[in-house]
Amino acid sequence: MPAARRAFIYAKSCGIFARSLLFKRSEEIAALTSLDAFAALLRREMAEPAPPVHGEPALLTLERMIREHTDKQISRLLSLFSAGAAPPPLLAALARKQEAAGLSQALAALAAGETECPPQSNQRKPCSRRGCVHFDAYPDMRGMLKGSPYASLLALQKKLSLSEKPLYYQAELEKAYWNYVYSALENTPFSDRVIITKMIHSEIALQNAVWALRLRVYYNFDAEETQRFFVRIKPAKNYPSVDYAARQSLSYDTGHYAAWQHWKYASFLNPEMPGQIWQADPRFFQNNAALYLTEMARKSFHRQPFTLDSAACFIYLKRAEERALTGISEALALGIPPAEVLGSFRGKAAA
Repeated sequence: MPAARRAFIYAKSCGIFARSLLFKRSEEIAALTSLDAFAALLRREMAEPAPPVHGEPALLTLERMIREHTDKQISRLLSLFSAGAAPPPLLAALARKQEAAGLSQALAALAAGETECPPQSNQRKPCSRRGCVHFDAYPDMRGMLKGSPYASLLALQKKLSLSEKPLYYQAELEKAYWNYVYSALENTPFSDRVIITKMIHSEIALQNAVWALRLRVYYNFDAEETQRFFVRIKPAKNYPSVDYAARQSLSYDTGHYAAWQHWKYASFLNPEMPGQIWQADPRFFQNNAALYLTEMARKSFHRQPFTLDSAACFIYLKRAEERALTGISEALALGIPPAEVLGSFRGKAAA
């Protein structure tokens, strides 16, 4: 791609991000006290807000508006790369993470015996020319996954019941998604993916660590069974195994804070509180992991301006913005001040 074209795309992504609500309107958002006021702000700021759906609750309408606005912005950026053709495979794979999240929700609905696909899944527009998952085929899993990177779920279906073992399906979905991303990463010139290689390795390593905590704290799984849930890929040159930190954590007592002090991600754990018995909190850790990745993307956005690295950071940051805006909607619905949520977009110190 010509250098001038790459410069234009970088400038375009900078412009989109500079107009982010969380930058332009952070003080105004922090002062909001009602869901209606936030809805009015979103409709005013979004160039093409999603139209309301008759009978849809206000909170669900807001969340749908935020999802669709994010998808459109990412799609527009990808279209600048593709010029009518398919976008770069690595960017397409990263953009499809939310589609994988939609499939996760659809699997949970299937496991619960629900006859209709969750709206959060089938309203999600693919951020590339071809979507991987056919949500309109729900509840036919084979039809949903036809031609997608998630065929391994069908093989798992022959061994385990979805309704009895939904966690195993969630893990298999994550493995399939990251294998899909990593295949695209390996086929991208290294000069175009210096930063995103580190980010993907970090995200998978943190995801494995979250699985280790969740399964031990919530389900009392032993170390051997827990390791079956880890994503394993061949690490890039000079990178450690993506499951190393998670495997290391399996020997630590989840009820003894001091045991974790030399672990790589110890700073992401919930702190000890005076007079309280400490227990590792997987949700607290997961939130800090997301903040860390957001900060890594924010710091890296301008470091490789005319490469896929910058566009990949843009995708990470737009997804973080989506999470923050959705969190603000939910906070306002519960009467919680938005200022408590805004910090989630500022990130945790990244290496």
